[in-house]
Amino acid sequence: MALVVEDGTVVTGADSYLARADATAYWANHGSPAAWTGASDAAKDAALRYATQWVDEHFLWGGLIYTTDQVLDWPRQSCYDDEGRLISDTTIPWQVKAAVAEMAKAHIDAALNASLARGGGVKSEKVDVIEVVYLDWASPEADFPYVKRLLEPLSVSGDGSIVPVTRVA
Repeated sequence: MALVVEDGTVVTGADSYLARADATAYWANHGSPAAWTGASDAAKDAALRYATQWVDEHFLWGGLIYTTDQVLDWPRQSCYDDEGRLISDTTIPWQVKAAVAEMAKAHIDAALNASLARGGGVKSEKVDVIEVVYLDWASPEADFPYVKRLLEPLSVSGDGSIVPVTRVA
């Protein structure tokens, strides 16, 4: 199935904010990690789809969706960044595209949708003489501080935190 990229015009059936070629160019400018360059085109496309979905599900954006017909959260209208600049309602911000590239590679490295044994509530881990004990408040999920910082200017929380979003049908 071909990747359908949202370009800011509310593309019917869009399932990614970033084309594979653009993600590959992003990674060429950021060191061409083997995980990305070694992945098949099908794996890259699947990762871009999943990364787009992950970004939309984990951040609460400013403004409003452009039209009720769109599937993805962008484009948006009346959305301002944290400096008060209006983001064009026909634009997918560069930060969103970069975050999708980052999360697509993260998904190739280790599936973002992996199940966590017993909910990930690890109290202690010991392998031979090496022991890891997590703080009680530590999340079982991976943290992505760079992606949070990228998307902070566009999120409603404004502090780069991942905002839980509940969708109502």
